[in-house]
Amino acid sequence: MSVIDCETETGLDAARDRCGRTVHAGAAAAALARRDQAAVEAYAKHLAPYADALLGSARRALDELPPARHLAGWRTVLDGLAASTAEIRRALDQPATPGSAAERAQHAALWLHLATWADHGYIASNLADQHQHQRPHHKAPLTGKEQQRWTERAQAAQRRGELELTESWHAADGQPITLACLVEDDESTVVALRGDPGAPGWQAIGHYAHEYEAGKVLPAAVPPGVLCPDKTPVAILLWATASGSSVAFGGLLSALYGLSSALVQPVKGRLMDRHGQSMVCTFPPLCATRFSWWRCPGRAVRRTRSRYGHGRRRRPDDPATGGRTVGPLP
Repeated sequence: MSVIDCETETGLDAARDRCGRTVHAGAAAAALARRDQAAVEAYAKHLAPYADALLGSARRALDELPPARHLAGWRTVLDGLAASTAEIRRALDQPATPGSAAERAQHAALWLHLATWADHGYIASNLADQHQHQRPHHKAPLTGKEQQRWTERAQAAQRRGELELTESWHAADGQPITLACLVEDDESTVVALRGDPGAPGWQAIGHYAHEYEAGKVLPAAVPPGVLCPDKTPVAILLWATASGSSVAFGGLLSALYGLSSALVQPVKGRLMDRHGQSMVCTFPPLCATRFSWWRCPGRAVRRTRSRYGHGRRRRPDDPATGGRTVGPLP
């Protein structure tokens, strides 16, 4: 689907002008029609024969997982994939005349269901793969006293700043598992921790010669879950175009936002390791909320009225008040 999407964007870009406006409607419609047809053909060839079996295996994997908050979201995703599968199968069983307008309309109606599989199909495949290659339940190799002793050693190393966290994931029971290097007397030992290392209550569940050995015996990671994609770049683009700027300028702002996020993520991860997830993730939304309130449209309108008068919006070159009237205020 990524290849199809890239080819479609290339065709749509050829139908736009330098400001991003579609100037060749026929070429844009043809690019979308090619996208829909290619997606339908790819689904029919690679996924349609296996979709039901894949969903069934994913549902069985969910039934065998211990209760956790994220399971309801996964079931919702699988239900959505099943509904999309049924709609696609109904259209494939009753195809329209090849090359006709009815076929193009049929394929266009299926695009939403095909995109659903492209966006969320990896969750079903991840669950099915976990069901087929189940790892035996992890048994802590430490006795009660050994576990307490290793936990105390890891906590002491954390206070000294000599507990280096290397990898973290969530097990099927929802608990985070973290691998860390415990440094004592210039010697490093790989230890596994259960719980959030940034909060009280975590404990050591094992120590290993290297990370590969730990990965073979520790609980497997569950799929990443129901992800909510970041809509901020789209919001920035819409805001820029609504403010009168070009699509290119909005795209530049969105790219700068993505670049800043990429640069900040390593620092954010290190701060989470040191101070915990709650403290690091709470401060930025509060700052963003304050900034959004300060820059809200209502405040901008009030500043405009106090500067240029009431009832009408003016510009600086207006001979009457230093601003030309361009229309009533909303």
